[in-house]
Amino acid sequence: MTDQKAWQLGHTSSIFESGSAGPGTVSSGAGDHGGVSYGTYQLSSKAGTAAEYVAQSRYADRFKDLTPGTPEFGVAWGRVAADEPGFGGDQHDFIKRTHYDPRKGDLLSIGIDVNARGAAVQDMVWSTAVQYRGLTASKIDRGLKERFGESYDASKLSDQDIVDAVQESKLRHVATDFRGSAQNLPGLETRIATERLALAHFAISGMPASSAEMNAYWHASAPLAQGASGPGVTELQTRLRDLGYHRNDGAAVVADGSYGPSTREAVQSFQRTVGLPASGNAGALTQLLLKDQEQARNNAIEAVSQANTRSPVCRLDDSAHPDNASFLRTRALVHDLDRGYGREPDQRSDNLAASLIVRARDAGLARVDKIALSDDCSRLWGVERMPGARDALFDKCTSVPVIEAMNTTILQASLQWPEAMRSFEQQQQPSRAQSQQHDIQQAQVPNSAPTR
Repeated sequence: MTDQKAWQLGHTSSIFESGSAGPGTVSSGAGDHGGVSYGTYQLSSKAGTAAEYVAQSRYADRFKDLTPGTPEFGVAWGRVAADEPGFGGDQHDFIKRTHYDPRKGDLLSIGIDVNARGAAVQDMVWSTAVQYRGLTASKIDRGLKERFGESYDASKLSDQDIVDAVQESKLRHVATDFRGSAQNLPGLETRIATERLALAHFAISGMPASSAEMNAYWHASAPLAQGASGPGVTELQTRLRDLGYHRNDGAAVVADGSYGPSTREAVQSFQRTVGLPASGNAGALTQLLLKDQEQARNNAIEAVSQANTRSPVCRLDDSAHPDNASFLRTRALVHDLDRGYGREPDQRSDNLAASLIVRARDAGLARVDKIALSDDCSRLWGVERMPGARDALFDKCTSVPVIEAMNTTILQASLQWPEAMRSFEQQQQPSRAQSQQHDIQQAQVPNSAPTR
């Protein structure tokens, strides 16, 4: 049961947008794609929300002939905040009317009735609407699909399921969602991860996180960097060591709980592998992707263990495998891609090629002609070009998640290949039937008389 005295709609967002500074907040705009921002929910000067708010505000005359983003506008904003006790409530009403309420209908289309959900989901929707506005439903849908599959049923998901999946997805895609604010990405990662913990706490307990709890969540989500020490560093070092990420000289990291140059080098090695900026600092996204690799490795170990109890499997990299030629062609494409990014191909590259071949067969692709990474390097796409087609509209394509595929062994992918080939054969049958019918029809057409 939510303590209504401790919470009002938008509470979580207001903490992260402006904190204790409240409705009079004016940001510097440094490194922010949205420029200088104002108020409790940081209305953007460049995106136009600050001007939109002022135009319909009861305080519009206080900003007459002033332009958002200018020093004069910032001074006027501070004066109104000091003079008018209702300024914060007016901003809140604006966000509810223009950002939050319109999203309810959008979310109903994906099975989420915001009014029927608890305060944690409502606060998550509010926070998402403040940042993404009209894209809110698509960002929430993205997170639920990534966690629960394309055909998820929102009615079967708890409030905790929803807020955790959406916040994790925001973290995974932070670089592309905020590509215009690159220098602020470390702070955005920390904010998203902290908000994830706070909203999960809210969903479970029904109470918004206290100031002390919020500080603890922020500390837990902040980047680990050279000079740090403690159990969190030991856990990081253990993952790096077990996953094979070493110092520049090839030596393994020692899990001693002290973040020194060796740990920094191993973190940089991991970051280069997964396409993150090689800062050497282990922020929230770096640690999330490390956990992904650890889970994928554990799954692979379990799959290999199970495979060893069954009859031997012919691997895709074995010349006797019926799809070995396709694997070799795809592996060559992956190796070329590696070198293009300045990365030396290794076993993870071969694992990636094997997973892509299996996924391609399952999707009905006869071959992989081209490959490309998604903008955020989270997925590898494989494309089959249609013979004679000049327009990419006719291409077939599919993709695999990079981290998961790199940590799926060739043996594990080979175990999945027979089922993928059955799917491929089923998809080929209609086209074969159409081709045969076309041949029959052509054979029945009488030869035309020669023309001159």
